[in-house]
Amino acid sequence: MRKIREVLRLKFEVGLSARQIAVSVQICRATIGDYLNRFAASGLTWLCTLSDAELDQQLFPPAPAVSSE
Repeated sequence: MRKIREVLRLKFEVGLSARQIAVSVQICRATIGDYLNRFAASGLTWLCTLSDAELDQQLFPPAPAVSSE
């Protein structure tokens, strides 16, 4: 399972830097940056009431279907 919610919590509630979050959650800083960029682009606000699955769907929407014509 992804650690997105924990990354967001550490950023917005605790105020840690991406480097500190990476050490705490044990994932690379580039992934932290990707999560934070996706969250910012989604228009969501912290303390959203979405489930983990809904949050994941908002941040990682399915790729658009490509016609095979």
